[in-house]
Amino acid sequence: MKKPNTSSVLELGVGSGAIILSIMEEIRANSPASFPPINWMGTDISPQALSVARRNAESLGLQDNIRWKQNDWVHSLDLSSFDVIISNPPYIPTKDIESLHDTVSKWEPMLALDGGSDGLNFYRTLKSAITGTKTQTVLLEIGFDQAKQVQTIFHACAPLPRFYAVQQDLGSNDRVCVFSFEANSTRTGSNSAHHS
Repeated sequence: MKKPNTSSVLELGVGSGAIILSIMEEIRANSPASFPPINWMGTDISPQALSVARRNAESLGLQDNIRWKQNDWVHSLDLSSFDVIISNPPYIPTKDIESLHDTVSKWEPMLALDGGSDGLNFYRTLKSAITGTKTQTVLLEIGFDQAKQVQTIFHACAPLPRFYAVQQDLGSNDRVCVFSFEANSTRTGSNSAHHS
């Protein structure tokens, strides 16, 4: 009997698991035929964060459908084994950390906030790890004013995305960059962002 095609989804910097577990819940509720054939993995450098994510998965009855891995961003990960990569990486410039509202700085660990001098370090590292050997979709949360900079990073060198779009949040701020890559493709993607 032929096995069905199985998709794989990775969240980098999973934190409490809020994003990936919400997606899993949505698919389980609305597309039960796709669940659990999807392989899910969440990674984080923090063992404390992974412990919280595991507890949240257990509370939702999803603990048997996702793997967790303690890992430093993309290091030692084969990203080409995943169809979809999602992340809300640290994107606050170092100099702006002190001026953040207490509701953010008090509850979020520094590791989850500091994106380096311009807030873009993690996007650069991620792009350098994408090989272009697999058709993939990459969804990344960004700062409200970072869409053009992140687009530039992902179009700076091969593999180049076939498709690029920006999704806005409820406040009409740019919030998620979406990139699509074709396997073994170096063609240039769209130079203009699609907003929705």
